[in-house]
Amino acid sequence: MLKARDRRAAAYYQSAKPETFDPEELWSTIQFDDSGMLAYSQAELEGAARDLHETEHMLTVYGMVLDPSVGLINAKAIGVPDTREGLLPHILAKLNEGRLFSDAIGVVKAKKNHRPTE
Repeated sequence: MLKARDRRAAAYYQSAKPETFDPEELWSTIQFDDSGMLAYSQAELEGAARDLHETEHMLTVYGMVLDPSVGLINAKAIGVPDTREGLLPHILAKLNEGRLFSDAIGVVKAKKNHRPTE
């Protein structure tokens, strides 16, 4: 975007002649093309950062479902059973604490409940 604007400005300056100088044309030449710009509020960006952080945590916890060895290593330190079967309910409870995971489960359940019967 910056390069495109700079190219337009350079082309204008190279082709401009003192007798045909038009301030309005110069002004429009150095403006950014905002058709490709997106604007977000600070609250939207903070919300996206919060969601990314929560997603990272959720994936880390879910990784213990796929490979419980990490959870089992730390199980005693965090006060949960040190067997796969004992650890799984704690992992699922931890996942359900997250807003995004709960929302996703709600969507899946809603789709399942609204499935047409054959």
